[in-house]
Amino acid sequence: MEEIKMVREERKQLEWTRQQLLRKGKDLLAQNRHRRNQARDSWKKKYFETKKTTAPLEEHLRNLRQELQLFHNKVLHQLQAREKARRQGRSSEKNELIIQIMKESYEVDNLKRKVEDAKMKLITEIKLRKQAATELRDLKTELSQKKNQSAPSWMDWKHNVGQSTSLKQLLHRRQEDCSS
Repeated sequence: MEEIKMVREERKQLEWTRQQLLRKGKDLLAQNRHRRNQARDSWKKKYFETKKTTAPLEEHLRNLRQELQLFHNKVLHQLQAREKARRQGRSSEKNELIIQIMKESYEVDNLKRKVEDAKMKLITEIKLRKQAATELRDLKTELSQKKNQSAPSWMDWKHNVGQSTSLKQLLHRRQEDCSS
């Protein structure tokens, strides 16, 4: 009888320890999930704040570029008008070179701007993709953890059945010892 009591006490102690470990595991999972959510939310908050401030800045930049283009066109027209005035007398190669240089430098600046814009878009897309991949990995981890949490109930049942048979065997042996 004392063996049975000891086994029961040991089983109660093991079940209590198991429950404590499960609670601790759930708490750690909740803390981890909370930290992940906070990191994701702070990143999203920064992203959307930056996105809000970007629109007015882009509008201002667009206006400045239009002014620059108008200025560039004005200078080109002045140079071309000067060229036309000189053509009546003689052609100025220097003026033609200046016009050509201005056109080429303007085109180079436009190409640089387009490359910069493409780089910025690429960097943004990469960051968004990394964030999405991280969230997907976290969700998969969370899903597998939830699956594992639901699986122990089946394992517990098998374990309890196994223990109950061992208790039955102990009781049976004890009865045999008493009868003999």
